[in-house]
Amino acid sequence: MAMKRRFTREQFWSLTPEQRSAQLQEWLQFHSIGGAAAGGYIGNGMRVGYSVTSPHSWKQFEQVLDCTIAQLQASDIDSTVHGSGRIMSNIAGLAKVTDTTLKMMRDQSLVTAPNQNALFALNSAQTLIWLRVEIPDGPDLSIANYEAYEYQVRVKSWNPTAPINDKQTVDAVFLFSGTTFTRYDPAGSAF
Repeated sequence: MAMKRRFTREQFWSLTPEQRSAQLQEWLQFHSIGGAAAGGYIGNGMRVGYSVTSPHSWKQFEQVLDCTIAQLQASDIDSTVHGSGRIMSNIAGLAKVTDTTLKMMRDQSLVTAPNQNALFALNSAQTLIWLRVEIPDGPDLSIANYEAYEYQVRVKSWNPTAPINDKQTVDAVFLFSGTTFTRYDPAGSAF
């Protein structure tokens, strides 16, 4: 099943921000963004948002194209005992939490994309925020449950791009700044 209407790049960008948002939502209903896994597209339906307060009041980012979730990466600690062998051995040390990256379709409107545009101010102020990433537990669009990750971050960078021959996007990088990295079993969305 395909979209009923197609636009040239010029026609699309001549629409109001509200019309563009509606057209993108319609397009996303029929197209997948993400990598194939488990018989479908695991990235399809991913949700990302933030909260400045605790208890959390989640604000979902608009028009998310891609997200690379933070990982726990243990450092290597040499545990080699010198003897007759020449092979080194290691144990896992303290874990570093990698950066989270987020790519969104760029929308400059404070009406249709207030949370995306708030990232600039959060970056400038270096505000400590809670980030939540939800991954669908199924491969189709009838998703009811999400595996979720929550952790505290600061906006490390916020970079809008406007290439001549491509869509406008904004890339955000989040630096882990907390003391916990929590994973939740699949449950309903918090957004």
